[in-house]
Amino acid sequence: MKNIIRRVFFLLGECLFVRSLNAAEPWSDGGITYGFATKSDYKRIRELYWTLSGSDFSRSQKCMLRLYINKQIVVAKMGAEVLGFNYYYRNLEDKKKQMIHEGYIGVLSSYNGKGVATSMRKYAHAYFRSEGLKGVSSRISEANMASLNSARKLGFKVIEKYFDAGMNECRYYLICTFNESDS
Repeated sequence: MKNIIRRVFFLLGECLFVRSLNAAEPWSDGGITYGFATKSDYKRIRELYWTLSGSDFSRSQKCMLRLYINKQIVVAKMGAEVLGFNYYYRNLEDKKKQMIHEGYIGVLSSYNGKGVATSMRKYAHAYFRSEGLKGVSSRISEANMASLNSARKLGFKVIEKYFDAGMNECRYYLICTFNESDS
């Protein structure tokens, strides 16, 4: 019961945190628009997540996304088509460090290797830095070299390598700390 009460208070605090974030303007590069998702993107994002991961968002994720999709998911779009998305949230450790966690990043296979994931990360980093956060954490599978390379390009450093028994694979815990000189 104590854990449930803690979880509820944490989620309420996260609702307040997300609500406090300012709106962000999208930007375009090469015909692709990068920005935060809108409520009309929700269905397409869930479909893309299912296609890429083979699963759906958890109940608490769905609840938070319905309320705050415009401040938690960065999308890359061409017209109305969602080419990729990057899902951000905080856990207790990130909250203590004044950081945000990159929980999932995925791009349509036809756009792999074209800089879409890196551009989504750049957009998110600039935004979260402007909101006063100190950095971004991420967990990436050792086998996912494309995501590791994209993360390293943006300054993510490996903090820990560990075996994730639930996923049955080696993973990295990485952090990218924002500097005053970052642009």
